[in-house]
Amino acid sequence: MSVPKYYEFMKPVLHCLSDGKVHSVKEIYQCVAEITKLTIEDKNERINSGQLTYMNRIGWARTYLLKAQLIERVSRAMYAITTIGLNEYHDSPDCITKDYLMKYDSFKSFQTFVSTDLESEIEQSTYNGVKDTDPQQILEDAYVQIQRTLKDELLTTIMSQSPDFFESLSVKLLDKMGYGGYDSKVTQHSRDEGIDGVVKEDKLGFDTIYVQAKRWDQGNKVGRKILQEFVGALDNGSKGIFITTSEFTKDAKEYATDTHAKKGVKLILIDGYKLVDLMVEYELGVSESTSYKVMKVDYDFFNEE
Repeated sequence: MSVPKYYEFMKPVLHCLSDGKVHSVKEIYQCVAEITKLTIEDKNERINSGQLTYMNRIGWARTYLLKAQLIERVSRAMYAITTIGLNEYHDSPDCITKDYLMKYDSFKSFQTFVSTDLESEIEQSTYNGVKDTDPQQILEDAYVQIQRTLKDELLTTIMSQSPDFFESLSVKLLDKMGYGGYDSKVTQHSRDEGIDGVVKEDKLGFDTIYVQAKRWDQGNKVGRKILQEFVGALDNGSKGIFITTSEFTKDAKEYATDTHAKKGVKLILIDGYKLVDLMVEYELGVSESTSYKVMKVDYDFFNEE
């Protein structure tokens, strides 16, 4: 027996959570391994990075079920089944696939950022002898998939924190990007007048940049009125950065573009997707998991006389 594919683990994960109780990731691993009757050899098999194969695939199954909202993260490494998930446990086929989960808008939105059916492509190129698939493209697509999952999970984790934490996070990110330094700070709420943080434009302290941070659900977009209130708290010629976990309305984006000409305030907008992009780029709140070095033949070496 070989380790099942990730999609073959989805129904077993639902089964392990079908009692309605909260279970740890460790309990899910153990339960799924028992249900699928993994052998000792199966449980010892590892992928190239060194992680146990069955844990890696159960992890992907858990991620997809989470994005389809069939299960929910109760707290760190603790999961429970949702009402929808319980219904699917009773009504869904034995093998739940990505295509099956596409009926859920939350999962469809998650998949929008993936350009190819990665698992199918990998399996065809690896096991069915398909020769027209570029291995380099498979690697690049895999990287895109992993990065998208990381960023989605990062945004979900940010949303689970307090508004105060998000304000502090926003200032720390700007510090990481080279602004501020020792003089960066989160303002006191009793005196902030719509300003959540203050950083300097550079390490020497030239010019002040004012920060507004809103930890809002993605369905609650930041509109023009909120930006006007922020700009209203700034002096003419000031610079401001508005950071949110949500998105900005079209009207808000247009206002941000016009406000420099009307009041001399330069306003930069950072939405949830841009936020996690910057956090990954500047390695804030993330850590390196696995690194691969891809080698190629150095033909110049062989052409030397």
